[in-house]
Amino acid sequence: MAESSSLKFLTYNTGLAHGFVPFADKRLGPIIDALNESPADVICLQEVWSKKDQKKIKKALKARYPFYVIPKKHQFKVADSGRKTCKTKDLFGDGKFITCILDTCGDKSGEEKDSCVTNDCRKSLDALAVSNSTCADALMASVGKNEVAAIISLLSPFSRPGRFSYDGAYGTMLFSKVPFNKKKTGHFELSKYSTTVNRGVIYASLKINGQEMLALCTHLTANLTTSAPYVGSVPYKGDLEFKNGWAKENYFQTLKMIELGEVIAALESMKPGPWKKMPQVYMGDFNFGPNLRKYGIHGDFENSYEYFKERNILGVGQVGIPRCTFCKYNSLTDGKEPNMILDHILVKNSPTKKDIFSQVVYKDRVRIKTQNGNILHHISDHFGLMADIPLK
Repeated sequence: MAESSSLKFLTYNTGLAHGFVPFADKRLGPIIDALNESPADVICLQEVWSKKDQKKIKKALKARYPFYVIPKKHQFKVADSGRKTCKTKDLFGDGKFITCILDTCGDKSGEEKDSCVTNDCRKSLDALAVSNSTCADALMASVGKNEVAAIISLLSPFSRPGRFSYDGAYGTMLFSKVPFNKKKTGHFELSKYSTTVNRGVIYASLKINGQEMLALCTHLTANLTTSAPYVGSVPYKGDLEFKNGWAKENYFQTLKMIELGEVIAALESMKPGPWKKMPQVYMGDFNFGPNLRKYGIHGDFENSYEYFKERNILGVGQVGIPRCTFCKYNSLTDGKEPNMILDHILVKNSPTKKDIFSQVVYKDRVRIKTQNGNILHHISDHFGLMADIPLK
């Protein structure tokens, strides 16, 4: 690759959660088209849960982005206590979770069923989390599985169900036009500090202009407070008090990711060169964001967001008025969540003294073929974020 004056970074949550975010199978083609037309040099994708979707994206992008990291899924089994993960009475009967789903939500499907389960059967799930947290954990991790097979697995005395949804997939992918230093490229698991959804960090040292820049791509724990009880046990001990366990989990993952970046950067910074310290670019759907109410932006997991600033890892500001990346007016959201900036590109040891700006992308609707005809929809429930970072 010829010497470059800047690098363009793109982060995008594709929302390819089949059965949960509408029209996932119909949106895959438009998503691939958009990525193929992108001017980005480095792309960080999230929520590509299915191996089939990963293969299609990899095949489509490989010519333009020959360097990539796609973590293999890694499922863990729930702890073996010597007895069934769930008993029949845990799931079936008056006020029990599965009975509630069958009686109340059985005639619904897709997003409508998901909403019904969240709103009408939440008390049953909360009660299960108290009476048998292991059962509740395994039940919530059955996302993406056949419902009957999932229940049989939970009740079987001969097998241990998985801890994570989508069979332990991380859902992240990193693509680059810039070659990697393979010795400093890989995937860092956060499985030990994750509940329901497996989490991790892709890291890649980009070889650019005779120097190296570290790119990190992730998708951290979401705020599931309104949809699921917290049954994890993240071992974080510190000065902060958290309103719920999901916030603590996100914060601990943030700490571990920053530790990873700083260790790799410290090793590289011992080498001579014009960049005295190795630049680090953190990208992804962090599921946290600032409180900017005057712009109509609501904050979430703000302790995690502020910790990045404490470590001198600064968010790339948007051009003009800050815009949401997860927005209530997106055609694929239910409109109940507030406008938030959950997707970020953050930089430490910037290679330039110039101001760096980002812009929200993939905001336009495209025609999606549905049972009701061709309808204009966004191609994900998130918008993308792109930043052009000067190299000097």
